[in-house]
Amino acid sequence: MFKILTFENQTLYNTLPYYVGDYKEIKNISDEMIVTMLVNKGIGLAANQVGVDIRMFVMGDVNYGFWTIINPQLLNSSIEVSELEEGCLSFPQQKYLVIRPKVIDVLYYDINGKETKTQFTGIWARCFLHELDHLNGLTFDKIGTKI
Repeated sequence: MFKILTFENQTLYNTLPYYVGDYKEIKNISDEMIVTMLVNKGIGLAANQVGVDIRMFVMGDVNYGFWTIINPQLLNSSIEVSELEEGCLSFPQQKYLVIRPKVIDVLYYDINGKETKTQFTGIWARCFLHELDHLNGLTFDKIGTKI
């Protein structure tokens, strides 16, 4: 299991480079990130939150399943937004209200290296964007209102 880096660690504020290696090499990293996320009661975890310099994150839960998202791109987002409370494993016991689109269209590569275009709505759209922000060195305290 990985140790989750907290907001004091400057690694969280780095933009991660696109991954160009063998996708089989990151299967163990993905599995370990999912375990770390679940043990810490999260629904998303970016690689830089555990000190890994790969442009990837995991998200999901036992009801919906799990996604490994590599080299994600936001293609489109809805005009309709919602402001909801978010937490973050790198910001223990802190909550922020964050405005995000309700629907997003995205492109990413899965754990097998397969290009995937899909749409996420609701909590999974919000989670995808929160983790994408992490990959770009942006944390929710910079875009939300502390509650």
